[in-house]
Amino acid sequence: MGRKRIEKEEEPQILRTTELKNFINILKEMDKDVSEDIEQNKGNGKNNKRFYLSFNARFLINATLLLVALLMFICSLFLSFSITNEEVIKYNVSSDIDYKVYLKPNEFYDTPYLEKGMAYVSSLINNIKVNYNYKFNISRKSNIDFDYKVIARLVIANKSNSNIFFDKEYKLKEGKVESMKDRTIHVIDEETSVNYSYYNNLANKFRSKYAVDTNSYLEVYLLVNEKNSEESDFKLNNNSKAVLTIPLSMQEVNIALNESDIDEHNQVIADSKVVVKNIGNVIISAVLLIMIIFLNIRFIKKVLLLTNKKSAYDSYIDKLLRGYDRVIVNIKNKPNLEEYNTIKVESFQELIDVRDNFKVPINYYVVTPHQKSEFFCVNNNDVYVYVVKAVDLDKGNKKWKRVKFYTKKIKLVLWLD
Repeated sequence: MGRKRIEKEEEPQILRTTELKNFINILKEMDKDVSEDIEQNKGNGKNNKRFYLSFNARFLINATLLLVALLMFICSLFLSFSITNEEVIKYNVSSDIDYKVYLKPNEFYDTPYLEKGMAYVSSLINNIKVNYNYKFNISRKSNIDFDYKVIARLVIANKSNSNIFFDKEYKLKEGKVESMKDRTIHVIDEETSVNYSYYNNLANKFRSKYAVDTNSYLEVYLLVNEKNSEESDFKLNNNSKAVLTIPLSMQEVNIALNESDIDEHNQVIADSKVVVKNIGNVIISAVLLIMIIFLNIRFIKKVLLLTNKKSAYDSYIDKLLRGYDRVIVNIKNKPNLEEYNTIKVESFQELIDVRDNFKVPINYYVVTPHQKSEFFCVNNNDVYVYVVKAVDLDKGNKKWKRVKFYTKKIKLVLWLD
């Protein structure tokens, strides 16, 4: 019994040992692949023909593209919109009143009516036909609505002091609406008939019933409200009135035209606004804006590489300079090595072996700050060169991070098991 219990307890341990061995083998393979990639990227042997752009070149290209995109964006934005300046818009309203006085049957006049501007006997007047010719003129094409009506106002006043005894309005024409669309001129022709006998009898009846000395008259007027749409860049809300005054309770009638309400001159202010001229350019501007944001992010990243953040390249170079300070010589000017036989080595350790074998110093030269450096040893006609590039170290660093991630993931699975 004891033997069987021991065997059962050892089975899980054997299983976990097998999984651990497999896990270690996987890590070794992954580590080997990553190391080979890093060394291959760092190496600059004869078989490595990959085109390389220096950091300065990439920085300059990014800055140039950003500048070009910005200029194109400004031009496209300029072609997409237009800004209208504040504008003074002038308008005037004029009206012309024409009328005919129609007569009752009589033995004196052969025509059914009398023309404008004559003297009329009140007892012969039957009705008066009034024609209003209204004209609106504005200095810029606009959309305006005209709401108008014709009203007769009966006024009975005290003749001695002009105090009003009676005042009442009668609608001869109900409200009508006309519209002007994208034009500068609008004309309204409106004709109405005034029952003179009806209003004259009311005035006479009032005077005789209350035994007062009165001055009565009838105002017949066209009232027009000019109003533009809410979408317009200027505000217009104006009332115009053309008035025809007809005396009442008189033997002889003189019809007077009130000219103070016929001709109006005014102005409104149009606000400045932004108008879309071309929707296609608006879309192009939006695409360019996205491109500018993307390029700007890349540009900022490159600037940060030159200032604050320490890259994998800088860490690697610092490590070499600290660890091998006694054998490395910093040089500011690189000698002309074109006549030498150039031998590129794939690791710094190999360059250490060259130094130990030939007892020559290792020269350190910065090609591009924070991006590219060269370590080389000169022996007779041979020069041994080890090149370090930030772009190669960054790629290798990313792959190594992926290895660490997978390693943690596998460890977590084994721990759960």
